[in-house]
Amino acid sequence: MVRWTLAALVMTAGLAPMGALAAEPPPKKMTMPGSAAPKAGATPAKKKGPSFYQMVRTIEASHPLMRAARAGLESLRAKLHQADWAYFPSFTLNAAATPVATVTGNALQSHTDESKWGYLFTAQVQMVQPIYTFGKILALRRAARQGVRVGRAAIDTARWELRYRLAQAWYGTLLADEMRGILDDGNKWLDKASKRMERLRDEDSDDYDQNEHLRLQSRIADFFAIEADNALLENQTQHGLRLLVGKTDPKTKVAIGERYLEVLDIPIKPAEHYVALARKHDPGMRIRRARAKAQDYLHDNRIAQALPDLVIVGSANMATSDVIERQPSAFAVNGAHALGVGAVVALRWQLDVPQRYLRAKEAGHVAEASALDVETNWQMTELRVRALWQRLKNQRKLVAIFGASRKAAQGWLMANWDLYEDGFGDFNDVMDSLVQFYGKKVAHLKIIHDHNILVYELSRAIGHDLVKEAMADKAAKKAKQAASNAKPGKGD
Repeated sequence: MVRWTLAALVMTAGLAPMGALAAEPPPKKMTMPGSAAPKAGATPAKKKGPSFYQMVRTIEASHPLMRAARAGLESLRAKLHQADWAYFPSFTLNAAATPVATVTGNALQSHTDESKWGYLFTAQVQMVQPIYTFGKILALRRAARQGVRVGRAAIDTARWELRYRLAQAWYGTLLADEMRGILDDGNKWLDKASKRMERLRDEDSDDYDQNEHLRLQSRIADFFAIEADNALLENQTQHGLRLLVGKTDPKTKVAIGERYLEVLDIPIKPAEHYVALARKHDPGMRIRRARAKAQDYLHDNRIAQALPDLVIVGSANMATSDVIERQPSAFAVNGAHALGVGAVVALRWQLDVPQRYLRAKEAGHVAEASALDVETNWQMTELRVRALWQRLKNQRKLVAIFGASRKAAQGWLMANWDLYEDGFGDFNDVMDSLVQFYGKKVAHLKIIHDHNILVYELSRAIGHDLVKEAMADKAAKKAKQAASNAKPGKGD
Protein backbone atom coordinates (compact mmCIF):
# COMPACT_ATOMS: atom_id res chain seq x y z
CA MET A 1 0.00 0.00 0.00
CA VAL A 2 2.74 2.42 0.94
CA ARG A 3 6.49 2.17 0.61
CA TRP A 4 7.65 2.15 4.21
CA THR A 5 11.34 2.64 4.90
CA LEU A 6 12.88 2.14 8.32
CA ALA A 7 10.47 3.50 10.88
CA ALA A 8 13.10 5.61 12.55
CA LEU A 9 13.85 7.35 9.26
CA VAL A 10 10.63 9.31 9.57
CA MET A 11 11.75 11.36 12.48
CA THR A 12 15.47 11.07 11.73
CA ALA A 13 14.73 12.82 8.46
CA GLY A 14 12.42 15.34 10.07
CA LEU A 15 14.00 15.98 13.45
CA ALA A 16 17.63 14.83 13.57
CA PRO A 17 18.78 18.10 11.98
CA MET A 18 17.62 19.85 15.12
CA GLY A 19 21.10 19.13 16.47
CA ALA A 20 22.11 22.21 14.52
CA LEU A 21 20.04 24.28 16.92
CA ALA A 22 22.25 23.38 19.88
CA ALA A 23 24.08 26.69 19.66
CA GLU A 24 20.76 28.56 19.78
CA PRO A 25 18.68 27.38 22.77
CA PRO A 26 14.92 27.38 22.36
CA PRO A 27 12.80 29.67 24.51
CA LYS A 28 11.74 28.43 27.90
CA LYS A 29 8.39 26.61 28.22
CA MET A 30 8.56 25.71 24.56
CA THR A 31 6.07 22.92 23.68
CA MET A 32 7.75 19.55 23.58
CA PRO A 33 7.26 17.82 20.22
CA GLY A 34 4.66 15.09 20.35
CA SER A 35 3.10 16.36 23.57
CA ALA A 36 -0.23 16.76 21.78
CA ALA A 37 -0.40 13.03 21.20
CA PRO A 38 -2.95 11.11 23.29
CA LYS A 39 -1.62 9.64 26.49
CA ALA A 40 -1.35 5.89 26.83
CA GLY A 41 -4.62 4.43 28.03
CA ALA A 42 -6.61 7.57 27.23
CA THR A 43 -10.10 7.01 25.85
CA PRO A 44 -10.08 8.26 22.25
CA ALA A 45 -12.62 10.87 21.27
CA LYS A 46 -14.80 9.61 18.45
CA LYS A 47 -15.43 11.46 15.25
CA LYS A 48 -18.86 11.97 13.75
CA GLY A 49 -19.17 8.91 11.60
CA PRO A 50 -20.39 5.32 11.60
CA SER A 51 -18.72 2.58 13.57
CA PHE A 52 -16.92 -0.23 11.77
CA TYR A 53 -19.88 -2.61 11.89
CA GLN A 54 -22.36 0.10 10.94
CA MET A 55 -20.31 0.65 7.81
CA VAL A 56 -20.17 -3.12 7.30
CA ARG A 57 -23.97 -3.24 7.19
CA THR A 58 -24.10 -0.36 4.72
CA ILE A 59 -21.57 -2.00 2.40
CA GLU A 60 -23.13 -5.46 2.54
CA ALA A 61 -26.54 -4.02 1.68
CA SER A 62 -25.48 -2.21 -1.47
CA HIS A 63 -22.05 -3.26 -2.77
CA PRO A 64 -22.08 -4.81 -6.29
CA LEU A 65 -20.01 -7.77 -5.09
CA MET A 66 -22.72 -8.74 -2.58
CA ARG A 67 -25.52 -8.07 -5.05
CA ALA A 68 -23.83 -10.30 -7.63
CA ALA A 69 -23.44 -13.08 -5.03
CA ARG A 70 -27.12 -12.81 -4.09
CA ALA A 71 -28.12 -12.96 -7.76
CA GLY A 72 -26.02 -16.09 -8.14
CA LEU A 73 -27.81 -17.65 -5.17
CA GLU A 74 -31.21 -16.88 -6.71
CA SER A 75 -30.19 -18.53 -9.98
CA LEU A 76 -29.20 -21.67 -8.06
CA ARG A 77 -32.49 -21.61 -6.17
CA ALA A 78 -34.26 -21.46 -9.52
CA LYS A 79 -32.47 -24.68 -10.51
CA LEU A 80 -33.71 -26.29 -7.30
CA HIS A 81 -37.28 -25.22 -8.13
CA GLN A 82 -36.89 -26.81 -11.57
CA ALA A 83 -35.82 -30.07 -9.94
CA ASP A 84 -38.76 -29.89 -7.50
CA TRP A 85 -41.24 -29.44 -10.35
CA ALA A 86 -39.91 -32.54 -12.11
CA TYR A 87 -42.19 -34.62 -9.81
CA PHE A 88 -45.25 -32.87 -11.20
CA PRO A 89 -46.90 -33.89 -14.50
CA SER A 90 -45.83 -32.27 -17.74
CA PHE A 91 -48.33 -31.36 -20.47
CA THR A 92 -47.96 -31.06 -24.23
CA LEU A 93 -50.55 -29.32 -26.41
CA ASN A 94 -50.77 -29.91 -30.18
CA ALA A 95 -53.44 -27.95 -32.07
CA ALA A 96 -54.12 -27.36 -35.79
CA ALA A 97 -56.68 -25.56 -37.94
CA THR A 98 -57.17 -25.71 -41.71
CA PRO A 99 -59.76 -24.63 -44.30
CA VAL A 100 -61.80 -27.51 -45.82
CA ALA A 101 -64.55 -27.86 -48.42
CA THR A 102 -68.10 -28.89 -47.41
CA VAL A 103 -68.52 -32.65 -46.97
CA THR A 104 -71.98 -34.26 -46.81
CA GLY A 105 -73.15 -37.84 -46.66
CA ASN A 106 -72.01 -40.69 -44.50
CA ALA A 107 -69.10 -42.96 -44.09
CA LEU A 108 -70.24 -45.18 -46.95
CA GLN A 109 -71.21 -42.45 -49.37
CA SER A 110 -70.10 -38.79 -49.15
CA HIS A 111 -70.11 -35.72 -51.37
CA THR A 112 -67.66 -32.82 -51.41
CA ASP A 113 -68.92 -29.37 -52.36
CA GLU A 114 -65.96 -27.14 -53.20
CA SER A 115 -68.16 -24.08 -53.64
CA LYS A 116 -68.57 -23.76 -49.88
CA TRP A 117 -65.59 -23.75 -47.53
CA GLY A 118 -65.26 -23.87 -43.74
CA TYR A 119 -62.77 -24.93 -41.09
CA LEU A 120 -61.47 -28.05 -39.43
CA PHE A 121 -59.92 -27.71 -35.96
CA THR A 122 -58.13 -30.45 -34.02
CA ALA A 123 -56.42 -30.40 -30.60
CA GLN A 124 -54.59 -32.92 -28.46
CA VAL A 125 -53.32 -32.58 -24.89
CA GLN A 126 -50.88 -35.18 -23.60
CA MET A 127 -49.82 -35.56 -19.96
CA VAL A 128 -46.84 -37.49 -18.60
CA GLN A 129 -46.76 -38.14 -14.85
CA PRO A 130 -43.61 -39.81 -13.46
CA ILE A 131 -44.32 -42.70 -11.09
CA TYR A 132 -40.89 -44.21 -10.54
CA THR A 133 -37.62 -43.03 -12.12
CA PHE A 134 -35.04 -45.13 -10.24
CA GLY A 135 -33.70 -42.03 -8.46
CA LYS A 136 -33.18 -39.71 -11.45
CA ILE A 137 -35.28 -36.85 -10.07
CA LEU A 138 -34.17 -37.40 -6.45
CA ALA A 139 -30.50 -37.16 -7.47
CA LEU A 140 -31.16 -33.94 -9.39
CA ARG A 141 -32.94 -32.43 -6.39
CA ARG A 142 -30.07 -33.33 -4.08
CA ALA A 143 -27.52 -31.89 -6.51
CA ALA A 144 -29.58 -28.69 -6.79
CA ARG A 145 -29.71 -28.37 -3.00
CA GLN A 146 -25.93 -28.56 -2.88
CA GLY A 147 -25.90 -25.83 -5.53
CA VAL A 148 -27.91 -23.60 -3.19
CA ARG A 149 -25.31 -24.27 -0.48
CA VAL A 150 -22.63 -23.18 -2.92
CA GLY A 151 -24.57 -19.94 -3.49
CA ARG A 152 -24.86 -19.26 0.24
CA ALA A 153 -21.15 -19.89 0.76
CA ALA A 154 -20.39 -17.57 -2.18
CA ILE A 155 -22.32 -14.82 -0.36
CA ASP A 156 -20.18 -15.42 2.73
CA THR A 157 -17.06 -15.27 0.55
CA ALA A 158 -18.16 -11.87 -0.78
CA ARG A 159 -19.05 -10.73 2.75
CA TRP A 160 -15.61 -11.57 4.13
CA GLU A 161 -13.82 -10.07 1.15
CA LEU A 162 -15.67 -6.78 1.71
CA ARG A 163 -14.92 -6.81 5.45
CA TYR A 164 -11.24 -7.37 4.76
CA ARG A 165 -11.19 -4.52 2.22
CA LEU A 166 -12.98 -2.28 4.72
CA ALA A 167 -10.45 -3.18 7.43
CA GLN A 168 -7.62 -2.21 5.10
CA ALA A 169 -9.24 1.13 4.29
CA TRP A 170 -10.42 1.78 7.87
CA TYR A 171 -7.13 1.16 9.68
CA GLY A 172 -5.17 2.66 6.79
CA THR A 173 -7.18 5.85 7.28
CA LEU A 174 -6.39 5.88 11.01
CA LEU A 175 -2.70 5.24 10.34
CA ALA A 176 -2.58 8.00 7.73
CA ASP A 177 -4.24 10.45 10.16
CA GLU A 178 -1.77 9.62 12.93
CA MET A 179 1.15 9.88 10.52
CA ARG A 180 -0.13 13.22 9.25
CA GLY A 181 0.04 14.63 12.78
CA ILE A 182 3.58 13.34 13.26
CA LEU A 183 4.75 14.65 9.89
CA ASP A 184 3.15 18.06 10.46
CA ASP A 185 4.89 18.32 13.81
CA GLY A 186 8.23 17.29 12.32
CA ASN A 187 7.75 19.62 9.36
CA LYS A 188 7.55 22.61 11.67
CA TRP A 189 10.81 21.71 13.35
CA LEU A 190 12.46 20.93 10.03
CA ASP A 191 11.42 24.33 8.68
CA LYS A 192 12.98 26.05 11.69
CA ALA A 193 16.28 24.24 11.18
CA SER A 194 16.34 25.00 7.47
CA LYS A 195 15.68 28.72 7.98
CA ARG A 196 18.33 28.95 10.68
CA MET A 197 20.93 27.28 8.44
CA GLU A 198 20.16 29.69 5.63
CA ARG A 199 20.38 32.66 7.96
CA LEU A 200 23.76 31.57 9.33
CA ARG A 201 25.05 31.03 5.80
CA ASP A 202 23.84 34.46 4.64
CA GLU A 203 25.44 36.11 7.69
CA ASP A 204 28.69 34.19 7.10
CA SER A 205 28.52 33.19 10.74
CA ASP A 206 31.23 31.09 12.41
CA ASP A 207 28.42 28.80 13.64
CA TYR A 208 27.57 27.82 10.06
CA ASP A 209 28.55 24.22 9.18
CA GLN A 210 28.34 23.44 5.49
CA ASN A 211 28.39 19.65 6.02
CA GLU A 212 25.51 19.94 8.48
CA HIS A 213 23.62 22.06 5.96
CA LEU A 214 24.18 19.53 3.16
CA ARG A 215 23.06 16.71 5.44
CA LEU A 216 19.95 18.68 6.28
CA GLN A 217 19.11 19.22 2.60
CA SER A 218 19.56 15.54 1.81
CA ARG A 219 17.27 14.58 4.69
CA ILE A 220 14.67 17.07 3.58
CA ALA A 221 14.30 15.02 0.37
CA ASP A 222 13.86 11.82 2.42
CA PHE A 223 11.31 13.54 4.60
CA PHE A 224 9.19 14.67 1.67
CA ALA A 225 9.41 11.21 0.10
CA ILE A 226 7.86 9.77 3.27
CA GLU A 227 5.30 12.56 3.26
CA ALA A 228 4.42 11.67 -0.35
CA ASP A 229 3.98 8.02 0.65
CA ASN A 230 1.60 9.06 3.41
CA ALA A 231 -0.33 11.26 0.98
CA LEU A 232 -0.73 8.22 -1.27
CA LEU A 233 -1.97 6.20 1.72
CA GLU A 234 -4.50 8.93 2.54
CA ASN A 235 -5.67 9.02 -1.08
CA GLN A 236 -6.07 5.26 -1.39
CA THR A 237 -7.81 4.73 1.92
CA GLN A 238 -10.21 7.66 1.53
CA HIS A 239 -11.23 6.69 -1.99
CA GLY A 240 -11.33 3.05 -0.93
CA LEU A 241 -13.85 3.91 1.78
CA ARG A 242 -15.83 6.08 -0.62
CA LEU A 243 -16.13 3.36 -3.25
CA LEU A 244 -16.98 0.69 -0.68
CA VAL A 245 -19.96 2.68 0.59
CA GLY A 246 -21.07 3.41 -2.99
CA LYS A 247 -20.33 7.15 -3.26
CA THR A 248 -19.56 8.11 -6.86
CA ASP A 249 -18.51 11.73 -6.32
CA PRO A 250 -14.69 11.73 -5.93
CA LYS A 251 -14.92 14.83 -3.72
CA THR A 252 -17.00 13.00 -1.12
CA LYS A 253 -15.22 12.57 2.22
CA VAL A 254 -16.19 9.52 4.25
CA ALA A 255 -15.94 10.00 8.01
CA ILE A 256 -15.33 7.10 10.35
CA GLY A 257 -16.28 6.75 14.00
CA GLU A 258 -12.75 6.42 15.37
CA ARG A 259 -10.00 8.95 15.90
CA TYR A 260 -6.94 7.04 17.07
CA LEU A 261 -5.37 3.80 15.91
CA GLU A 262 -5.71 1.28 18.74
CA VAL A 263 -4.92 -2.41 18.88
CA LEU A 264 -7.85 -4.82 18.54
CA ASP A 265 -7.91 -6.51 21.92
CA ILE A 266 -8.79 -10.11 21.09
CA PRO A 267 -7.46 -13.18 22.93
CA ILE A 268 -5.21 -15.33 20.77
CA LYS A 269 -6.33 -18.91 21.33
CA PRO A 270 -4.47 -22.10 20.36
CA ALA A 271 -4.07 -22.72 16.63
CA GLU A 272 -6.34 -25.78 16.80
CA HIS A 273 -9.25 -23.50 17.71
CA TYR A 274 -8.90 -21.57 14.45
CA VAL A 275 -8.29 -24.72 12.40
CA ALA A 276 -11.55 -26.18 13.76
CA LEU A 277 -13.39 -22.96 12.92
CA ALA A 278 -11.97 -23.00 9.40
CA ARG A 279 -13.06 -26.60 8.87
CA LYS A 280 -16.60 -25.63 9.80
CA HIS A 281 -17.03 -22.07 8.53
CA ASP A 282 -14.51 -21.31 5.76
CA PRO A 283 -16.65 -20.37 2.72
CA GLY A 284 -14.09 -21.71 0.24
CA MET A 285 -14.13 -25.15 1.87
CA ARG A 286 -17.93 -25.10 2.11
CA ILE A 287 -18.12 -24.39 -1.62
CA ARG A 288 -15.76 -27.23 -2.46
CA ARG A 289 -17.56 -29.71 -0.20
CA ALA A 290 -20.95 -28.78 -1.65
CA ARG A 291 -19.64 -29.10 -5.20
CA ALA A 292 -18.15 -32.50 -4.41
CA LYS A 293 -21.48 -33.72 -3.02
CA ALA A 294 -23.29 -32.32 -6.04
CA GLN A 295 -20.96 -34.28 -8.32
CA ASP A 296 -21.78 -37.43 -6.33
CA TYR A 297 -25.48 -36.90 -6.88
CA LEU A 298 -24.97 -36.15 -10.57
CA HIS A 299 -23.09 -39.45 -10.77
CA ASP A 300 -26.13 -41.17 -9.23
CA ASN A 301 -28.31 -39.45 -11.81
CA ARG A 302 -26.09 -40.69 -14.66
CA ILE A 303 -26.37 -44.25 -13.38
CA ALA A 304 -30.14 -43.95 -13.16
CA GLN A 305 -30.27 -42.60 -16.73
CA ALA A 306 -29.44 -46.11 -17.99
CA LEU A 307 -32.65 -47.46 -16.38
CA PRO A 308 -36.27 -47.03 -17.58
CA ASP A 309 -38.98 -44.72 -16.21
CA LEU A 310 -42.44 -45.82 -15.12
CA VAL A 311 -44.95 -43.12 -16.07
CA ILE A 312 -48.66 -42.47 -16.57
CA VAL A 313 -49.42 -41.14 -20.04
CA GLY A 314 -52.79 -39.44 -20.47
CA SER A 315 -54.27 -38.01 -23.64
CA ALA A 316 -57.30 -35.90 -24.55
CA ASN A 317 -58.31 -35.37 -28.22
CA MET A 318 -60.86 -33.07 -29.80
CA ALA A 319 -61.85 -32.26 -33.41
CA THR A 320 -64.66 -30.09 -34.83
CA SER A 321 -65.73 -28.54 -38.16
CA ASP A 322 -68.56 -26.33 -39.40
CA VAL A 323 -68.76 -27.84 -42.91
CA ILE A 324 -68.39 -31.57 -42.24
CA GLU A 325 -71.61 -33.24 -41.15
CA ARG A 326 -71.69 -35.11 -37.87
CA GLN A 327 -72.70 -38.72 -38.41
CA PRO A 328 -75.92 -39.77 -36.67
CA SER A 329 -74.81 -43.38 -36.25
CA ALA A 330 -72.79 -44.30 -33.22
CA PHE A 331 -70.97 -46.86 -35.38
CA ALA A 332 -69.92 -44.32 -38.02
CA VAL A 333 -66.30 -43.19 -37.93
CA ASN A 334 -65.96 -39.44 -38.35
CA GLY A 335 -62.60 -37.86 -37.54
CA ALA A 336 -63.96 -34.36 -38.04
CA HIS A 337 -66.13 -34.61 -34.92
CA ALA A 338 -64.21 -36.51 -32.22
CA LEU A 339 -63.70 -36.28 -28.47
CA GLY A 340 -61.63 -38.81 -26.60
CA VAL A 341 -59.84 -39.16 -23.25
CA GLY A 342 -57.57 -41.98 -22.15
CA ALA A 343 -54.64 -42.89 -19.88
CA VAL A 344 -52.15 -45.75 -19.69
CA VAL A 345 -49.28 -46.84 -17.48
CA ALA A 346 -46.22 -46.87 -19.69
CA LEU A 347 -42.56 -47.87 -19.53
CA ARG A 348 -40.27 -45.27 -21.09
CA TRP A 349 -36.73 -46.37 -21.83
CA GLN A 350 -34.00 -44.92 -23.99
CA LEU A 351 -31.97 -47.90 -25.11
CA ASP A 352 -28.58 -46.25 -25.77
CA VAL A 353 -27.35 -48.09 -22.67
CA PRO A 354 -23.62 -48.26 -23.62
CA GLN A 355 -23.41 -44.47 -24.04
CA ARG A 356 -25.26 -43.90 -20.78
CA TYR A 357 -22.99 -46.33 -18.96
CA LEU A 358 -19.92 -44.48 -20.23
CA ARG A 359 -21.38 -41.12 -19.19
CA ALA A 360 -22.02 -42.52 -15.72
CA LYS A 361 -18.42 -43.74 -15.56
CA GLU A 362 -17.19 -40.27 -16.57
CA ALA A 363 -19.37 -38.65 -13.89
CA GLY A 364 -17.89 -41.05 -11.32
CA HIS A 365 -14.36 -39.93 -12.12
CA VAL A 366 -15.43 -36.27 -11.92
CA ALA A 367 -16.97 -36.92 -8.47
CA GLU A 368 -13.79 -38.65 -7.30
CA ALA A 369 -11.66 -35.74 -8.51
CA SER A 370 -13.92 -33.27 -6.68
CA ALA A 371 -13.58 -35.22 -3.43
CA LEU A 372 -9.80 -35.28 -3.75
CA ASP A 373 -9.84 -31.55 -4.52
CA VAL A 374 -11.56 -30.99 -1.18
CA GLU A 375 -8.80 -32.85 0.66
CA THR A 376 -6.03 -31.03 -1.21
CA ASN A 377 -7.49 -27.59 -0.62
CA TRP A 378 -8.12 -28.35 3.02
CA GLN A 379 -4.41 -28.99 3.48
CA MET A 380 -3.65 -25.62 1.92
CA THR A 381 -6.34 -23.93 4.02
CA GLU A 382 -5.01 -25.44 7.25
CA LEU A 383 -1.48 -24.37 6.38
CA ARG A 384 -2.65 -20.82 5.62
CA VAL A 385 -4.62 -20.60 8.88
CA ARG A 386 -1.67 -21.81 10.95
CA ALA A 387 0.65 -19.33 9.23
CA LEU A 388 -1.77 -16.43 9.86
CA TRP A 389 -2.13 -17.52 13.48
CA GLN A 390 1.65 -17.48 13.95
CA ARG A 391 1.95 -14.08 12.25
CA LEU A 392 -0.79 -12.69 14.49
CA LYS A 393 0.95 -14.12 17.55
CA ASN A 394 4.23 -12.54 16.49
CA GLN A 395 2.53 -9.23 15.77
CA ARG A 396 0.84 -9.21 19.19
CA LYS A 397 4.24 -9.66 20.86
CA LEU A 398 5.68 -6.85 18.77
CA VAL A 399 2.77 -4.58 19.75
CA ALA A 400 3.61 -5.13 23.42
CA ILE A 401 7.37 -4.79 22.89
CA PHE A 402 7.17 -1.61 20.82
CA GLY A 403 4.53 -0.20 23.16
CA ALA A 404 6.93 -0.59 26.08
CA SER A 405 9.79 0.78 23.98
CA ARG A 406 7.66 3.79 23.01
CA LYS A 407 6.91 4.53 26.67
CA ALA A 408 10.60 4.19 27.55
CA ALA A 409 11.58 6.54 24.72
CA GLN A 410 8.94 9.02 25.85
CA GLY A 411 10.29 8.91 29.42
CA TRP A 412 13.82 9.40 28.12
CA LEU A 413 12.72 12.40 26.05
CA MET A 414 10.84 14.02 28.94
CA ALA A 415 13.81 13.54 31.28
CA ASN A 416 16.27 15.12 28.82
CA TRP A 417 13.81 17.91 28.07
CA ASP A 418 13.35 18.76 31.74
CA LEU A 419 17.13 18.78 32.30
CA TYR A 420 17.65 21.04 29.32
CA GLU A 421 14.93 23.49 30.38
CA ASP A 422 16.46 23.64 33.86
CA GLY A 423 19.83 24.48 32.31
CA PHE A 424 21.61 21.21 33.15
CA GLY A 425 21.16 19.26 29.93
CA ASP A 426 22.56 19.27 26.41
CA PHE A 427 20.32 19.97 23.45
CA ASN A 428 22.01 17.21 21.41
CA ASP A 429 20.79 14.73 24.03
CA VAL A 430 17.29 16.13 23.61
CA MET A 431 17.50 15.62 19.87
CA ASP A 432 18.78 12.05 20.22
CA SER A 433 15.92 11.15 22.54
CA LEU A 434 13.48 12.98 20.25
CA VAL A 435 14.53 10.88 17.27
CA GLN A 436 14.17 7.70 19.31
CA PHE A 437 10.74 8.68 20.60
CA TYR A 438 9.28 9.47 17.18
CA GLY A 439 10.91 6.45 15.61
CA LYS A 440 9.36 4.13 18.20
CA LYS A 441 6.04 5.94 17.94
CA VAL A 442 5.84 5.48 14.18
CA ALA A 443 6.97 1.85 14.40
CA HIS A 444 4.37 1.15 17.11
CA LEU A 445 1.57 2.64 14.98
CA LYS A 446 2.61 0.62 11.95
CA ILE A 447 2.68 -2.61 13.98
CA ILE A 448 -0.79 -1.91 15.42
CA HIS A 449 -2.05 -1.28 11.87
CA ASP A 450 -0.59 -4.56 10.62
CA HIS A 451 -1.93 -6.42 13.67
CA ASN A 452 -5.50 -5.20 13.12
CA ILE A 453 -5.39 -6.08 9.43
CA LEU A 454 -4.14 -9.56 10.34
CA VAL A 455 -7.13 -10.05 12.67
CA TYR A 456 -9.50 -9.58 9.75
CA GLU A 457 -7.29 -11.57 7.39
CA LEU A 458 -7.46 -14.52 9.78
CA SER A 459 -11.21 -13.97 10.20
CA ARG A 460 -11.60 -14.10 6.42
CA ALA A 461 -9.51 -17.28 6.20
CA ILE A 462 -11.65 -19.14 8.76
CA GLY A 463 -14.99 -17.51 7.88
CA HIS A 464 -15.58 -16.44 11.48
CA ASP A 465 -15.51 -12.95 13.04
CA LEU A 466 -12.82 -13.01 15.73
CA VAL A 467 -13.67 -9.49 16.90
CA LYS A 468 -17.31 -10.40 17.55
CA GLU A 469 -16.21 -13.68 19.14
CA ALA A 470 -14.03 -11.71 21.57
CA MET A 471 -16.92 -9.35 22.32
CA ALA A 472 -19.23 -12.32 22.98
CA ASP A 473 -16.64 -13.95 25.25
CA LYS A 474 -16.26 -10.73 27.24
CA ALA A 475 -20.03 -10.35 27.56
CA ALA A 476 -20.40 -13.96 28.72
CA LYS A 477 -17.58 -13.55 31.23
CA LYS A 478 -19.11 -10.32 32.55
CA ALA A 479 -22.54 -11.96 32.89
CA LYS A 480 -21.01 -14.93 34.68
CA GLN A 481 -19.15 -12.60 37.04
CA ALA A 482 -22.32 -10.62 37.71
CA ALA A 483 -24.24 -13.82 38.45
CA SER A 484 -21.46 -14.97 40.78
CA ASN A 485 -21.49 -11.65 42.66
CA ALA A 486 -25.27 -11.82 43.02
CA LYS A 487 -25.13 -15.16 44.89
CA PRO A 488 -25.51 -14.82 48.68
CA GLY A 489 -22.36 -15.44 50.71
CA LYS A 490 -21.93 -18.21 53.22
CA GLY A 491 -22.61 -15.87 56.07
CA ASP A 492 -25.87 -14.52 54.65
